[in-house]
Amino acid sequence: MYDDDGLEHAEEPAIRKLLHLLLLLMIKNEYGELGIKPIEGKLQVTVDFDDLVAPEPSMLAGIVDRLKVMAGLEPEITYREQSGRFDLSVNDSVVWLRVTTLPSDDGEGVLVTREG
Repeated sequence: MYDDDGLEHAEEPAIRKLLHLLLLLMIKNEYGELGIKPIEGKLQVTVDFDDLVAPEPSMLAGIVDRLKVMAGLEPEITYREQSGRFDLSVNDSVVWLRVTTLPSDDGEGVLVTREG
């Protein structure tokens, strides 16, 4: 069942700042993918093959919902995969990112893939 706490938190400055930093890290280092998923009560962020563990697992719902909103997806749909895309302007160029949601037993994860 959908818990709208994530959507409520998606606009929080801490969520927006963390997600902005992760997306810039992905783009600046030319990583092809950014994965965000719950694992054993922790939030795991995977950039290509480098793992980083964020200190606040409770931020997952907000991060996932923020990405869904940015990609034009339905935040309340958590039981099936969704896919969409959005663009970011970085250093006078436009970068397109695809967002795919990944439902699991531990919660909903998300994969962000750089296009082109």
